[in-house]
Amino acid sequence: MKKNLTVAVFGMMALTIGAVCLARPVSAAWKDIKGLPDVRSWESGNAVIEDAVSAVCIDWSAGDIDVICGEGSSLLIEESSEKEIPEEERLRWYLSGSTLYIQYSSVKSFLHFGKSLDKHLTVTLPEESRLEKLEIDSSAGDVNTAVSTEYLEMDCSAGDAVIRTEDPVKTMDLDFSAGDISLEAGEIEKLEIDSSAGGVKFTASAIGSMDIDVSAGSVKGELMSFDSGEIDISAGSLELKLPSDADFTAKADISAGSFNSDIPFQKQGKTYTFGEGKAKLDIDISAGNVTILEK
Repeated sequence: MKKNLTVAVFGMMALTIGAVCLARPVSAAWKDIKGLPDVRSWESGNAVIEDAVSAVCIDWSAGDIDVICGEGSSLLIEESSEKEIPEEERLRWYLSGSTLYIQYSSVKSFLHFGKSLDKHLTVTLPEESRLEKLEIDSSAGDVNTAVSTEYLEMDCSAGDAVIRTEDPVKTMDLDFSAGDISLEAGEIEKLEIDSSAGGVKFTASAIGSMDIDVSAGSVKGELMSFDSGEIDISAGSLELKLPSDADFTAKADISAGSFNSDIPFQKQGKTYTFGEGKAKLDIDISAGNVTILEK
């Protein structure tokens, strides 16, 4: 969707960041999940899980999150804090079939206003694990993932994310209000990124389709190939590093900025053709430059 007013964008950005800061302690310390028991009856605190886990769903209010692979055969859940963690503030977890649910605590969200502990959550998967799904909902804190999963969804209000995966991903859906995103991946069938305030940096060997929407921040990407894509930036620049034989057609609508490329192209109006123009890329930038670099 076209965004024309840069001033309005920065106004919205300020409102977004302000809202995030105010909302930080209010985010759900726990929430009911249809089909599961009341979260207050779940297991609490750190745990070692020997059962097979195919999906992990995390809802975390305040603090950093690490999801990594270890060397053992068990899944580990660990939380830590500089302050003592009261029993009611300890994390809650529940295993439903092969889906593991982890929530910040058993305290109702409206009772949490202004009282959230900053807790660091570490989930360590067994060696060479491959998840079917990883979902993370984080209100305030950085997120680091280095695991193999077919489906990855992140919804983060305030904090940066570092995502690393070498194995193919079917769908990656990242929704950020305020924070930078750094992504290193192999093949991704479908990539969706929506960022209100923060930069996006990604590398991938191949992407099927990509849809990247950034309100305030620049996008830097490096990849070998893609099939189709839409990149919409309100205030920020786009830099793509591609092979010299890149084969795509870019339709670029740039309100205030320029289009530059190290790779030869043919131009007709707002259409830039590289090679035979097989892949399709729509670019919409209100204020910023487009730069195509050769890998």
